[in-house]
Amino acid sequence: MIDPQLQGVKWIRTRYGEKLVVIRLGGKGYMEKIEHAIAAGETLLLENMEENMEAILDPLIGRNTIRKGRAIKLGDKEIEYHPDFRLILQTKLANPHYKPEMQAQTTLINFTVTRDGLEDQLLADVVALERPDLEKSKYELTRQKNEYKISLKKLEDSLLQRLAAAKGNFLSDVALVENLEKTKSTANEIEHKKDEAEKTSEQIDKTREVYRPAAARASLLYFIMNDLRKIHPMYQFSLKAFKIVFAKAIQKSEESDDVKIRVLNLIDSITYSTSLYTTRSLFEQHKLIFTSQMVLQILLTNKEIDIKELEFLLRYPYVPNLTSPVDFLNEQSWGGVKSLSTMEEFHNLDRDIEGTLYYLFIIQIDIKELEFLLRYPYVPNLTSPVDFLNEQSWGGVKSLSTMEEFHNLDRDIEGSAKRWKKFVESEAPEKEKFPQEWKSKTSLQKLCIMRALRPDRMLYALSLFVEEKLGRKYVENRTIELARSYEETTKATPIFFILSPGVDPLKEVEGLGRKMGFTSDNGKFHNISLGQGQDVVAEKALDDGSRDGHWVVLQNIHLVARWLPQLEKKLEQTAEAAHEEFRVFLSAEPAPEPEGHCIPQGILESAIKITNEAPTGLDILILILRNDNCKFFFFV
Repeated sequence: MIDPQLQGVKWIRTRYGEKLVVIRLGGKGYMEKIEHAIAAGETLLLENMEENMEAILDPLIGRNTIRKGRAIKLGDKEIEYHPDFRLILQTKLANPHYKPEMQAQTTLINFTVTRDGLEDQLLADVVALERPDLEKSKYELTRQKNEYKISLKKLEDSLLQRLAAAKGNFLSDVALVENLEKTKSTANEIEHKKDEAEKTSEQIDKTREVYRPAAARASLLYFIMNDLRKIHPMYQFSLKAFKIVFAKAIQKSEESDDVKIRVLNLIDSITYSTSLYTTRSLFEQHKLIFTSQMVLQILLTNKEIDIKELEFLLRYPYVPNLTSPVDFLNEQSWGGVKSLSTMEEFHNLDRDIEGTLYYLFIIQIDIKELEFLLRYPYVPNLTSPVDFLNEQSWGGVKSLSTMEEFHNLDRDIEGSAKRWKKFVESEAPEKEKFPQEWKSKTSLQKLCIMRALRPDRMLYALSLFVEEKLGRKYVENRTIELARSYEETTKATPIFFILSPGVDPLKEVEGLGRKMGFTSDNGKFHNISLGQGQDVVAEKALDDGSRDGHWVVLQNIHLVARWLPQLEKKLEQTAEAAHEEFRVFLSAEPAPEPEGHCIPQGILESAIKITNEAPTGLDILILILRNDNCKFFFFV
């Protein structure tokens, strides 16, 4: 099972219940448990499989039985092979690469949740919280419809059996005819009930659909969160944790008797709660990337984005070998203007830049514009006709000018060079109005032009863009107190500090502990700094803390990389029967390179992650965002 969100494991556990044997390779006594399951005919679930399988399991996966299928050899042991034995392998890896022979020997089931599938799940969750009566009725009707289908199948089978068993002229068999009439009557009655259930179900579904926009927004946000691991391997979030955030957002949202207003309130609360939950886990250099992606994806979903403009933003196809006609645009900027001017919405932009100048403000979105913003597909090898745009900027203008919305952008810049120069050379053009009719363009279209003319101001412009679309609260520096994050923890949900140089969260944890009665003096606070030989001390602290309800702080867990898989399992085991006041705090430095990342996925997904980094101003943020790790997100 490919099961990154643990949906498959949940279903398997429900399906088999206590009969299921669950183990992990490398755990204590795991081979003995495998051998017992094989001999006893049990269903065995091997959790968290990696890509490299232990060779000792090859005979089991290949079903290489001996003695006419009565035994199997694992290592140097020969084990009786029960015919009822079943093996289920589960991995959290979203895109694992297994050997061809393993794929041929097993049945692959992909439980990876899709956006539409998650939307349906979240719709059921939101309706269960908002209208529990509806969700209960939906469940009962589904159960009834299944029962009706089963009953009809049984009646059909019974009818066929009677007809097959009839001898001679079955029309003269009074008992058989009476049974057939009774079966027909029962079948008609069940069919009628089934039709009524279908009609009622349709009415319930219609009422439930009112809440779908809230579920759709939540599903979108989860997949944006899920993609953050592409930026940094520390940014991993579980579906289980997201559903908790989702439920709390619904509970905190503003009430309204008008269901339409209520749904809008739900959407706002879900969006902001998800933003808060996510950004506290991100370094400052990645927060604007997340919020920009969030607003662009929302606008894309709302069909406010044009595909050509998105392509321009992503690729920046500027027209090459152009000379900028204005001194305030270099050749590259002028190429971008000419590219924009080919679009209808940007027609005459190039002419306006050459002759007249206004100032800039921001409004709406199109996929082509978004792609231009992110990729900047400028036309190469152009000489800028204006001195205020370099070759690449002019190439971007020329590329934009090929799009209908930006048609004649290059000509307008050339024709109104003085006004465009004043705009381009202004200290903060993102706060000014665009010259001529370009000031009436959508927000994303203006970002496209800004991308071509002043790429150095893009992050300021993006910040304003996010503020306009979602509100100022999404771009403000937010420092969430540890006490607030602690309120979201449970005995099974640790807090994970992603460390920055020179910052130590221990004092803050100790301060919170003193307020709540957990100190080293009273024996309820255990602080272990990980290193060689400290894993044994840490395991004892976890055992004692889970039993007695203490706090356990494990610092610098990245220093004991080999022990971390055991820690992951230990945290799961201790949480199952732990004292309700038991809490775990973890800290680790991120690896300098993705290849050096060693923190297990299970630990990161189950924990509330907090970056220990002081918020920076936008000026510092721009310098940070220009590093190589972030460059490809906006300025390739």
